[in-house]
Amino acid sequence: MEPRIGYPCEWSYTVIGRDEEIMRGAVSEVMDDKKFTLSFSKKSSGGKYISLNIKTLVFSEEERNKIYTSLCATEAIKMVL
Repeated sequence: MEPRIGYPCEWSYTVIGRDEEIMRGAVSEVMDDKKFTLSFSKKSSGGKYISLNIKTLVFSEEERNKIYTSLCATEAIKMVL
């Protein structure tokens, strides 16, 4: 059974990649004019990867999944959680 999510709600995504500046640009491009906050999360122990947290208000499952899919399709982002 899938959990029920009440919309609208604040949703968080964590994106992982190698270059923080390029990742920030990619996130801004995906989010376009949608309001969001973007913050640094962690750097891997070897310093090869970094993660950023995105928080935004989503109004439907369709919108939430579209943002996820768009982030995944971005070359600068290696993984989306």
